[in-house]
Amino acid sequence: MNFRTEIQIKKSQKKISHKQKILLLGSCFAQNMQVKFAEGGFEAMHPFGAIYNPYSVANSFKLIAEKQTPKPESLFFQKDKWNSYAFHSSYSSADKNDALKNMNEAICLANDILNSENPIIIVTLGTSWVYELNETGEIVANCHHSNANCFTRRAMDVEEIIDVIKPICQTGKRIIFTVSPVRHLKDGAHENQLSKSRLLLAVDKLVAQHPNCEYFPSYEIVLDELRDYRFFAEDMAHPTSLAVDYIWEKFSSVYFSDKTIDGIKEYEKIIKTENHRPSNPESEQYISLLEKLKAQEGLTFSDITSRYEEAKTITEEYPALKKRMEELENDYIEIKTISEKIQAAEYKPFLTRIKDYLYSLAAVAMLLMFANMVQAKIQAFKQMRKSAKEYQELLKKNEEEIPSI
Repeated sequence: MNFRTEIQIKKSQKKISHKQKILLLGSCFAQNMQVKFAEGGFEAMHPFGAIYNPYSVANSFKLIAEKQTPKPESLFFQKDKWNSYAFHSSYSSADKNDALKNMNEAICLANDILNSENPIIIVTLGTSWVYELNETGEIVANCHHSNANCFTRRAMDVEEIIDVIKPICQTGKRIIFTVSPVRHLKDGAHENQLSKSRLLLAVDKLVAQHPNCEYFPSYEIVLDELRDYRFFAEDMAHPTSLAVDYIWEKFSSVYFSDKTIDGIKEYEKIIKTENHRPSNPESEQYISLLEKLKAQEGLTFSDITSRYEEAKTITEEYPALKKRMEELENDYIEIKTISEKIQAAEYKPFLTRIKDYLYSLAAVAMLLMFANMVQAKIQAFKQMRKSAKEYQELLKKNEEEIPSI
């Protein structure tokens, strides 16, 4: 008997690899996901910190896309710190220049990710309730413990949410939407449900209207599949680390290939080894471990090289594939450089090269796919040639069998 409702999620045909950079925007749940990506060896960033409402999420994306860094006059001093209504309090500082520096760096780094090749943007919406600053009418991402009388609280409706989020979808970038499973109980239980419902309806319409957008049901997984208080923290609102791990497992099964999952496990294994500091780094056991890791990478690169040479030979026979091969030659040179650096590295520098190693694993998959594609084309060409030859022989035979008049 099955005593739980398991959420069935169709596996994505567009897999996420270590070669892609990840930009996460939204609530504290997005922060949890950013940590999981980083632990798996991905270059992932959650700029601005936790922001919850759709308007602030859309505004943060606009600032990143246009590389609009905050001006000194936009900061305000409160609770012994300089704050910005666009950023989480983790960016606040007693020194105004430090606060500006941290915020500017976050926007510039996020802009680099956004403009990288095939980035993944994960947008997590937390609530449809917003707080408007009475003085200016500005919708704030964080109140920074300002007096409640400074704000007017209101709910965004479905159409308003769609209107503010739509520009993100219209960039053509790949967007994965989620609705945060964190319950905003301070809004009231009923109000929280209405808020989440508006977010779900808006996201559903956005996904239907934009083929580059999709939805991952983290909200449903927690509320329907893990509907037990043991999966909630002491505040009874946030999911526990166990729940986050389960959601990450589900996400991985949907968006990662077997090779990427293997890469994540390899990265986690190496990080675990690095965190285990030996009493004597010069010991034979320690050096042996490093050499073993290098040997694993060496075997991977050796396989790449043999496949690459095979593809190169095939391409010489079929010039039509030459242009594609030229692109892969550049990738191969880059992978070779990474491999040489790994093989030359000592223990500490080696750890800093782990992401490059995972990048090379992603490139391996690309090369193997190409080699297989070339081989498949060759088989098709050979079959066509064979069929044509058989057809010609059949025609010739028929001509010989037709009696002359």
